[in-house]
Order: sequence, then structure tokens, then C-alpha cells
Amino acid sequence: MAIVSNKKSRKGTVSKGGNSQGTTVSEEELRRRIAEKAYELHQKRGGEPGRDIEDWLEAERLVMAEVDSQKGEKSAAPGRRRAPSKKETAIE
Repeated sequence: MAIVSNKKSRKGTVSKGGNSQGTTVSEEELRRRIAEKAYELHQKRGGEPGRDIEDWLEAERLVMAEVDSQKGEKSAAPGRRRAPSKKETAIE
């Protein structure tokens, strides 16, 4: 669950996990990344209109998963590698 702090200056942050070691991304940066990903998904479908909400929700899911992944990499002990996920080790 993301914790969003939205101050009047629009410089809110999204902190994953609620601890001081978590990844912090500004609300503005998060929205920018989601918008870019949604546009990328829209383009991959050939620019078909009418699915903007689906594209946004999928982009939101993908970006938040990316933020979670970065959080895991940053919280790993220095000099130690994290174990690869099942998705990373799957053979296609």
C-alpha cells in the first residue's frame, strides 16, 4: 500500500513500506512515469481510442511494481545481491 503525502506545494511523496529505508518518489515524478507508461501502452495497441482508463490502471500497476522492485534493491545489504525473482529466472 502506498502512502501519499500531498502538501499544498504539490511536492508530495509516495513512500513504499512506510520505513525510512524505503524508496521515495515524488508525486509529480510518479504521475509523470505513469503517464509515460500509459502512453507507451496506448501506442503498442496501435493508438486505439477508448481504453485510456485501462492503459492508466495497467501503467499504474507496472510503475508501482517497478518502485517496489527498486525498493528491494536499495534495501539489500551492501555487497550482497538479492535473489532473483521467479519472473527473472523463468525461461521463456
